[in-house]
Parts: sequence; C-alpha cells; structure tokens
Amino acid sequence: MEYIPKPNVKTIYKVWHDSTSNFAQQKIPLEIKRFEKLVADLFSIGPYYYYVIDFSSYPALNLSYIDDTVEEFYDIKVKDFSLDHILQNIHPEDMEFVTACEKTNLLFVKKHKNSSELLNYKFSQTFRIKNKENEYKFIQHQAIVISLGENGTLGHVINVHSDISHIIQTPPKLISFLGLNRRPSYIGIDPYHPQFEHASKNPLTQRELEILKFLARGFESKDIAKSLKISSHTVSTHRKNMRRKMDVSNTPELIQKAKQMLLF
Repeated sequence: MEYIPKPNVKTIYKVWHDSTSNFAQQKIPLEIKRFEKLVADLFSIGPYYYYVIDFSSYPALNLSYIDDTVEEFYDIKVKDFSLDHILQNIHPEDMEFVTACEKTNLLFVKKHKNSSELLNYKFSQTFRIKNKENEYKFIQHQAIVISLGENGTLGHVINVHSDISHIIQTPPKLISFLGLNRRPSYIGIDPYHPQFEHASKNPLTQRELEILKFLARGFESKDIAKSLKISSHTVSTHRKNMRRKMDVSNTPELIQKAKQMLLF
C-alpha cells in the first residue's frame, strides 16, 4: 500500500527523505507471522493496535503488515488502512514534537548502524491521536526494529500504539530508547536537543519492570507470582521497593509516574 504524503504531514516525510541512507536499499521480504507474543511481552497495557512499516520500500513506505486491531480504534477496514490514517489523526499541536522525535529516532539509528544493536532497543514516545469517536487519546508509540538491511540499515519496524489515556493526562515531551537483552537505556531524551553520550540507568530493575507491566494490565500479586513462578511475598517486596524508588504511595501513582518518565 503506497503512501503519498498530504500537505500537513510533509515535514515528517521530509525527515525520512533526508535520512534515506539509514534505510535498506534492497527490498526485504517479511516473514508473515503473528506478532501477538512480541506485543504482549513488550508493549500492551491497554487497548492497542499495531502495524509494520517496511523502510526498505522507501519512498513508498509500505505497511507490510496491518493487524486487525486498527479496525477497532479507527473504525476502518484493514484493506483501507494506510500510514496516512495515523499521520492525519495526530493532534496538530503534537505534530512538531512527533517530527522532532522522528529526527531523533533516525539519529539513534545512524549511531547504531553497521551493527545489529538496533534489534535490541524499543523506541518510546507519547502524543495524541484522534480515534473513531473524534476524541484525542494519549497514545504511547513504541517501536522495535525486527529486520535489518545491508550494513545494519532499517528494514521492518513494528509500531504499537497503546491508549494510555487512563494512566496519564499530561504526556511528557520526551523520548526514550529502552535497552533490551541487558543493553543500556537512554531515558527521557529531549528530542529538540538529543544527546546520546551517556546511557541512563533505569531506576527499576528488570524484574521490577516485569512486575510493573503486569500491574499496568490490572493483574493482582498472586497472579503475577504464578506467571513469574515466584512467591507472592517476593512480588509484594518488589512493589514496595518500586514505590520507594519512585517516591509514590500507591500502585496507580507508580504506574503513572513510570509512564510519564517513559521507563517502560
């Protein structure tokens, strides 16, 4: 499905046009498979939809996979969905921020090109998108590179948009690059003045983040303990430690603050 930019999104399209050296030059086939496990493990904490952008198809920027979850959010059939539906529904006041984030994303890509390190990062930012009821929702945009082209250039990227309006009311104007598989993270980067010289230490441990994701989905301690094969006492201890680290008094405040800081 070919994307032709509309006038009000040409600025973000220009960002891609100016960064073609970061994109794979040869078409990369995508192995058609379901992405539910990846999405469930790394992203979803509420209503969400997801799709895959094929950067090796530039300048067409084809969506090589579109999940039927888009139909619920936008009230549109998968066959009619395109990148245009996302860009056109971003809140006008957030478009400059989204463009700055995309520039920062591509700087990060350039920094890690010529290696496979891009496969070990989750990109995260928050902005507003209009849904089928014409209401603007706070969306956490999270992306993971799932295939690379020649010299570590971008191939396919899975993008997940989670509705976190029930968690935050004021989105941070920041972007985070969360390291997976024990890679360092770059948390709370200002996209207008990005710096990657020093990695940021996530105040929460890997186990605490695992538990926090379950809490954000509404799981109780006993259910978390069963899923992670640990004791309920251990889960309670981790919850207490997270509240102390984040200087909050309860779980909703913990989830809200961690989301505002883009820690997960």
